[in-house]
Parts: sequence; C-alpha cells; structure tokens
Amino acid sequence: PSTVRRTPAEDALIERFGAVRAELPGSAEVAGWREAAFERFAEAGLPHRRVEAWKYTDLKRLMASAAPVAAPVADLSGVAAMDLLAGVERHRLVFVNGRFAPALSDAGLPEGVAVTTIAEALGAGDKAVADALAAASAPIAEDAAVALNTAFLSDGAVIRIAAAAVVATPIEIANVFAGAEAGAATLRHLVVLGADASADVIETFAGPDLAYETNALTALDLGLGARLGYTRLQAEGGSALHLGTVSARIAASANLQLFNLMIGAAVARAQVFFAFEGEGGNLDIRGATLGDDRQHADVTLMVDHAVPHCTSTETLKAVLGGEARAVFQGNILVRQHAQHTDARMMLNALLRSETAEFDAKPELEIYADDVQCAHGATSGALDENLLFYLLSRGIPRAEAEELLIVAFLGQVLQEIPNETVAAAVSGLVESWLAARRGTK
Repeated sequence: PSTVRRTPAEDALIERFGAVRAELPGSAEVAGWREAAFERFAEAGLPHRRVEAWKYTDLKRLMASAAPVAAPVADLSGVAAMDLLAGVERHRLVFVNGRFAPALSDAGLPEGVAVTTIAEALGAGDKAVADALAAASAPIAEDAAVALNTAFLSDGAVIRIAAAAVVATPIEIANVFAGAEAGAATLRHLVVLGADASADVIETFAGPDLAYETNALTALDLGLGARLGYTRLQAEGGSALHLGTVSARIAASANLQLFNLMIGAAVARAQVFFAFEGEGGNLDIRGATLGDDRQHADVTLMVDHAVPHCTSTETLKAVLGGEARAVFQGNILVRQHAQHTDARMMLNALLRSETAEFDAKPELEIYADDVQCAHGATSGALDENLLFYLLSRGIPRAEAEELLIVAFLGQVLQEIPNETVAAAVSGLVESWLAARRGTK
C-alpha cells in the first residue's frame, strides 16, 4: 500500500470528484475515461519539483487547498464589467463558472461556423464530440492538470469552421468567474478548422479577487492549408489559481499564430503542446508575462517536429517586479525523419526589482541532421543609458520606464494577428503598467 501522505488539496480533490462524478455529463464510456483520468491523478497526486515538467512550479506546495465545484450564477449583470475586450468587434461565446451563458453570448455566427457546447453534446450522447474530447487529451493524458481536466470537465465550446471559410470577425471564448464564493471551473474547448479555412479566435479568462480555480484545455485542430490566429488573454483575479492547457495539431501547409498574455492569478501555468502532422506547417508563438507582488507564472511549451519542412518560432518575454516569479520552459523535439526543420526559441525577461525571479529552461532535442535550430535566453534590468536619455528630455521617470517596457514588449505585441485585438491587448498592458506606476 502507498505510504505517500496526501495534502489537504489532494484530499479535497478526491472528495470533490466523489461528490460530483454522478452529475457530470456524458455516456457510460465518457464516465469510464473520467474515472481512469482521476485514478491517474489520485495515484500520482499533484505534481511537485521532482516531476521534471513541473520542476519550477511545485503545485503540491503552491496549491494549499481545493475549492468545490463552482455554483451557477443567477445574476449575470456584473459579468459584463469583466469584458477584457470592451469595444472590440467580435462574436462572443461566454462561459460563467464553467457553464455556457447563452444570455451573454451571440445568437448568430457567420456562415461557415458551427458551434455547439460540450454539455449539450455529452448530454445528447454525441459520440463524435466525446471521441474528439478524448483525442484532444490522449497524447498528454499523464499530465496532472490534463487528468483533472478530463475528470471534471463539464462544459465548453465546440467551434467548427468549414473548409475554405474565411471568418473576418474574431470569435471570442470568454471564461469568466463570478459570484462571492470561491469555486472551481473546468472547461474544454475544441476549435476545428477545415482545409484552407481562415479565422481568428480569442480566449479570455477573467474574474474577481477570490481564491477560485480555473482548469481549461483548448484543443486546436488545423486542417490542410488552414490559418488560425489564436490569442489567449489570462487576467484572472489576483488570488486565483489558473491551469491552462493548449493542444494543437497542425496539418500540412497550415499556419498557426499564437499569442499568450499572462497578467493575472496568484499562481498560473499555461502549458502548450504542438504537433506537426504534415509538411510545410508553420507555427509562430509569441507571449508576454507581466508579474508583481508574489505572483507565480509558468509558460511551458512542447513543440513536436515529427515531419520534414516545418517551421516554428517562439518569442516569449516577461516583465517582473516585487517578488514575482516567471518560468519559461520550452522543448523543441525534432524527430529523425523531420529533415529541413527550422526551429528557433528566444526567452527574455526584464527584472524591475532585485527580488523578482526568472527561470528559463530552453531545450533542443534533435535526431535529424539537416536542420536549423537555435535557442537563447536573457534577463536583466532596464538599460540605464536609454533611461537617462529619456529623463534628459524631460520625461518623468515613471513614464520613461513605461515607454521602455512597452518597447521591450513591442516585438511580441505587434505580431498579434488581428489589429483591433492587438490594440486592445496593448491597452491592457499599458493599464497594468499605469496601475503599478512608481512601484518595483
């Protein structure tokens, strides 16, 4: 028998699953893979620093407790105030406390776009959706956050974009926590693009300053020659725990542009798994992490170059003050037959205080011989010469520092696929900086 002592959070998760397992949607087959996923979690427990993929994010230590499943919210009037993209034209699908909120969502979507919800599909015994949910997590099933997502998932969006469809207006999946009591929301979203389809999808996370929990897995499936701009904005409440997973399959000649912004939550992890499944695929990942106080933010990437003639670029930046900690782990795997791979990764951090911490772990694992691959990482303070130049022009110090920080982040902010979304994200960054003006 195991002698491993469980933490209060692990005990609470076991109790939570026992309390809700019978109410979760899905057939007997779905219930079976929920049980199997939770058994994997219960056996391994929360990941800790001896688990290599979680080396810098010891969830066993960081997750002090586990909230019950979030209760539904009767009064949705306050949710509108948590719109991170107010003023941006887009189609919205809103999920509040892990449940679809039709009253806050768009009734009509453009031609070529079909949407259903996970709860509806599983409730109706839709085997195609159930199989797609299972396929989305199968390659990464051993990960603790994924296992918990599989066990508890209750709702989410299934967005199908028809072959050759061009969706001009972005589609937003808004994940919002509301109410006065902390709870846990578990969501899984599927975005499937047919051959030669083109779309922009934004996923947002927002909530109040409560110790609530979000566990979301979003699976992206790009068909032959498809193009997807995927923007992920995590601005959870300051006491929240955020576990986010993105899994992407990229077919031949498909192009995925991903931007990830992390500015919220006490503890946040965004883990991203990409697999090239056809030649000529392209992946461009850019991201920004902004942290202060004692925030802990982890971005972990795994890029699998399994076929020849594919390109991937990862550029991630962090701005840290107080005792904030940012973690960037990136692994590029180039398999034996993936000749003519071009893969590059750069991680940069700007430290605004002596107590901020940046942990970078870029990795290249290469089994092919005709490739171009590179990685690098830097960290440092603001350039005193540039700062002096701005001060000598009469610009106040706080504003001068903000100008340099925005310039530092410009390389990633300017590459957000949609211009109006890029402007809104820049506004979020500038508001975050202005709110911390004069602090380090």
